[in-house]
Amino acid sequence: MHPVASEPPRISWTFTARTPGWYTVGYTGAPASNPATADGFLQPLIWQEKRFPRAPLTTAESMGGLPLTLVTRAGVTQGLSVDPRESPYRLPTIANARFGVMLRNPKGEAQPAAFAPLFGQVDSHFQPGQSAGFSVRPVIVTGDWYQAFAEVARNLFGFTDLRRNVDQSLNATIDTMTAFAMDDAHSGWDADLKGFDYNTDVKGTVKVVSALHPLSTALIQDDPEIYRLRALPINRVPDVAHEVSVQRANR
Repeated sequence: MHPVASEPPRISWTFTARTPGWYTVGYTGAPASNPATADGFLQPLIWQEKRFPRAPLTTAESMGGLPLTLVTRAGVTQGLSVDPRESPYRLPTIANARFGVMLRNPKGEAQPAAFAPLFGQVDSHFQPGQSAGFSVRPVIVTGDWYQAFAEVARNLFGFTDLRRNVDQSLNATIDTMTAFAMDDAHSGWDADLKGFDYNTDVKGTVKVVSALHPLSTALIQDDPEIYRLRALPINRVPDVAHEVSVQRANR
């Protein structure tokens, strides 16, 4: 264990293989507890609040946001975070993921854990004498799991631009979101293609997540213009498959 001023202590280990094979080393030294008595959990990105994994499932580096798992009980959150040095600045994918984190242990208890290297990856195959090290950071914060998440993000991983809810009502928030969505320029609305631009991924394309969104907004806001300018165009996108079949039938 290596204490660092103003940071959670760092726990490091080195594994050396004696025989060839596939290996992963797990840190399971965090306290285990009954999940039924907990007030909240976090295992990114699926399990949060009172959601608890149905089985001992591992979240790979590429599948979560911050690599940590948390358990809140009686106003205190305990957990485990992978040391930031173990997650270099890059876009992690399943092909280059180096580790995984887990919240539920094989007994069904809530016990934050981390495993490295990620079993089955290329770097999890060892030859005799080959070594690999890894580091984790125990976490304990006064507050709920989200407060702990934010503190780890700011103080350990160095994130500064975290979203904060402004002091306004839900109705005002809906009005602001609606104003943004109805602004053709800022929302990226393409009237010809009847959707919002998808240029960040594919140039000259649009993407519509759900045609019900603008329809629901029109109903909530009681605004026929939202229906006319957004809901109706999206819901009346031509059925390409039907058009092709009609054209073939008319040949």
